[in-house]
Amino acid sequence: MACGAETVREPGTPSTCASAAGRTTESLSGCSNNSNSNNRFNLEVLGLDSTTVKVHPDGCGPLKKRGPQAVGRSRGGLTTKIHMIAADARTAVGYTVSPGQDHDAPHGRKLLKTVTEKTRMVGEQLQLALVADRAYEGDETRQLAADLGYKPVIPPKNNLKQPWAYDQQIYKRRNEVERLFRRLKGYRRVFTRYDKLDIMFLTFITLALIHDNLRSVNTP
Repeated sequence: MACGAETVREPGTPSTCASAAGRTTESLSGCSNNSNSNNRFNLEVLGLDSTTVKVHPDGCGPLKKRGPQAVGRSRGGLTTKIHMIAADARTAVGYTVSPGQDHDAPHGRKLLKTVTEKTRMVGEQLQLALVADRAYEGDETRQLAADLGYKPVIPPKNNLKQPWAYDQQIYKRRNEVERLFRRLKGYRRVFTRYDKLDIMFLTFITLALIHDNLRSVNTP
């Protein structure tokens, strides 16, 4: 079963899904922040974040199956981390997985590049803001976002001698990607990872996103 709209699999790297939770990536390239447009949804802000899920004993063990298996060991035991870029509280633009002990920023940068390439979405053309927490406050991440045309809205660490200014009103929308994670974790196969292969776990994430969108069609 295919994952999302397109899956990128390279040797030694985690699998990546670029999707729109039931909407095709092609539709993203035509999105606008103009309220008068006829698009299905409006893009104004992209939220970048990650969440950690526990890995069930059935999701680990001898490497008998071929393919990436992003399962790591951290203080919480065996875990997998889901990295996601979301357009709102119900729309995932792209997502990937990594071992639970990996840092957020490197995978966030890789995902941002993949999403921008796969959707042909340029932040400057759509005047998009990229909202993320302090895990992504490094110069490399903020510079990449700016190079891709996004306006990085990332708060500086509290101990910086020369902190930068950021739009605090836009930053309030960071909760949207967190709310999407909460909706996803309502599905047992996402809340706990039971699958050894990344492609299977990503497939269940895709199914959960599609089901949640279909269920919410008639929900305010």
